[in-house]
Amino acid sequence: MKRDLCERCARPTTVCYCRALIPVAAPVRLLLLQPAKERKHPLNTGRILALGISNCDRFEGEDFSEHEALRYLLERYRGRTWLLYPGENAVAPKQMLFIESAGERLQPTETLLVVLDATWKKSRKMLYLCRALTSLPRVALPHNMISNYRLRKVPGDGYLSTVEATTAVLAELGHPTAACAQMLTVFDTMIATQVKAMGEDVWQRNYSKQA
Repeated sequence: MKRDLCERCARPTTVCYCRALIPVAAPVRLLLLQPAKERKHPLNTGRILALGISNCDRFEGEDFSEHEALRYLLERYRGRTWLLYPGENAVAPKQMLFIESAGERLQPTETLLVVLDATWKKSRKMLYLCRALTSLPRVALPHNMISNYRLRKVPGDGYLSTVEATTAVLAELGHPTAACAQMLTVFDTMIATQVKAMGEDVWQRNYSKQA
């Protein structure tokens, strides 16, 4: 029997989390780039960000090399756009708001943060396909952070879900503590509910070694 799904969060209506999220404007404008498969994934965490942050946009696709809306935003925020992705020259979140060459500190609303809401394998392909993304300066988080996304395989410590990584960056930039907490609470509840639904034995057999 097909379950009724909430049109906003795409979760079964019995575990809909929409009412737990009050949209709050983030310190920076947020842009999520999502492959169609990820956007439709029942446990997608980018959706939590889209519902919990009022100045968040989402573009769907895999190859953004000819994406007009992305091109427009990158031009509008030229010199003020960052990609949340690890890299040799990636900086800490707070450095996003400072233009070193001009000795100038940006207002948070003048900055765009691009997030690839995809698996690590898919995100690498998205970067490969779009030079405009590859050339963006990067912001990254400490490698010792551990994800609570117990239902997806990750290469190791420091690999976080989209909502965990983005919320960590926003917290560093001054996003309200309560606003960060509501998104992480929804995330933790969603994962706990899924683990309970599949049964402890199934989770232990298939996923517990990832925790």
